[in-house]
Amino acid sequence: MQFGENLKKRLETLKKRGGDIPKIIKRVQEAATIEAVAKAAELTPVDTGQLQAHWGSDSTTTPKVEGDRYTTVLANNIQYASYVNDGFTMKQHFVPGLIQQNGSLLKVPPEMGGIIVGKTPKFIAGKHMRQAAVDLYREKLEKYLKEEMKVLFDG
Repeated sequence: MQFGENLKKRLETLKKRGGDIPKIIKRVQEAATIEAVAKAAELTPVDTGQLQAHWGSDSTTTPKVEGDRYTTVLANNIQYASYVNDGFTMKQHFVPGLIQQNGSLLKVPPEMGGIIVGKTPKFIAGKHMRQAAVDLYREKLEKYLKEEMKVLFDG
C-alpha cells in the first residue's frame, strides 16, 4: 500500500471516530517536520556550521493550510547544500592567489600565481541528509497518526 493511501485510510478512521482532523493533522505534521529538520541538521557535516544551521532557518515546520492541503517544507538554501547532499565530481582547477611554500599554503595577490588543486576526476560522495530526513518524516508521521488513532479508539 502506498504511503498516501495508508495515510488517507487512517485519516478516514480518525474522522469516523470524531477526531478534530485539522488540529490532529497540523500537530502531527509539525512534530514530524521538526524531527526531520533535526535529522537533516544532525547528518550535515560541520565546517563553519552555516550549512547545518540553515536547515532550521530555511525550513517551514508549521503547516500551511490551503483547503484540505497541509504543507510543511524541509529546505536548505545554502548554495552548495545540494553538492554536500548528493555528492559531486571534483576536477582539477587552478586557484589564483594561493601558493605552496615550504609545505604551507600561503595567500598571495593573484598576479603572483596560484596552484592547481583537485584530483581528476574524483567523486566526493554525498551525505544524503535530505532523504534520511524525508524518510524519518514519513516514519514519524505514520507513528504519530497511529498514536492519535489509539487515543481515539481507546478513549
